[in-house]
Amino acid sequence: MATTLRRGAVLLLAAALVIASSAISTARADDPVTGVGSSSGGASVVALQLGSLLRLAAVTETSAQSIDPSGGTPTATQTVTPLAGNAVALGDFSTPSVQTTSTGAPDTK
Repeated sequence: MATTLRRGAVLLLAAALVIASSAISTARADDPVTGVGSSSGGASVVALQLGSLLRLAAVTETSAQSIDPSGGTPTATQTVTPLAGNAVALGDFSTPSVQTTSTGAPDTK
């Protein structure tokens, strides 16, 4: 019974992978941009939180981009912060961030 269940699960997983991989299409770098939209996100390599006493994030990356004409000129921003946090005894603290921003048409250099 367990062997049959495992085989069924493996077949179901294989079928799901085949369906998912057939739905993926790649875009070339020189394809024209179509549509509009905005996105943002971020991540930390290491994050530590000890209740309200300490919050610490090491190597945090955040980004935001928009190609929505109603939002103005297309913009992309990337920020990296080596260390940031908050401690009851110290308050907010962080090391200087590095940020880059690009606006307008794609750079094709």
